Amino acid sequence: MINVSNIVDKYKELILKAERDLWAMPETGYFETKTNAYMIEAFEKMGYTLTKNQDITGFSTVIDTGKDGPTLLILAELDALICATHPECNKETGAVHVCGHNAQCAALLGVASALTHKEVLDGLCGKIKLCVVPAEEGIEIGKRTELIKKGIIHFTSGKPEMIRRGFLDDVDIAFMVHVSPRQQENPSLRFGFVDGHNGVVRKKTTFIGKAAHAGAHPHLGINALNTASTAITTINS
Repeated sequence: MINVSNIVDKYKELILKAERDLWAMPETGYFETKTNAYMIEAFEKMGYTLTKNQDITGFSTVIDTGKDGPTLLILAELDALICATHPECNKETGAVHVCGHNAQCAALLGVASALTHKEVLDGLCGKIKLCVVPAEEGIEIGKRTELIKKGIIHFTSGKPEMIRRGFLDDVDIAFMVHVSPRQQENPSLRFGFVDGHNGVVRKKTTFIGKAAHAGAHPHLGINALNTASTAITTINS
């Protein structure tokens, strides 16, 4: 049986270079234009045909083994976080890949490279879909809300948006890889597995008060801050 690890090792330099290249171009959700272009170029250079989002970042490609089986989806996220105090952040935007999505994308390129080998596909069945998604981090909700108002997106988070656009319609199994700080706690740990994380639905609530004289007629007013504080306490409970 073929050793897939040996084939992946052939692309070690490509993977490590991609990780460093992507580290140097951190961008936030739905605006990962340079990162998206880098990934597209790398995939197309390997000969992949891509299904792209035309108005936002993100794309997918499908590899058909020619044998019956499920469709397996492997995801990678494009976006960075804002951490203006990080020594290697973008000095203009404060963006930096402190959640490691640059490593995710580099890993996906390694997978894509290995899947160009017929001998790898010979040991698989079904279809493998590789998908690059935008906007995983829950930041800059105001900017994303503007995209919703313009009718460009419907969701502030990239995966629900990709689901809405049909990218996961034919998928039976989905997973992704992520860097983790747990090795600092246990140096012998190389890999860890989790069976899922919570999804995300973001809601915006506006609390509207009613002005009144706080000393003479407080009972005629509605304190929006008090209402919001009560709501936060109740949600946390």
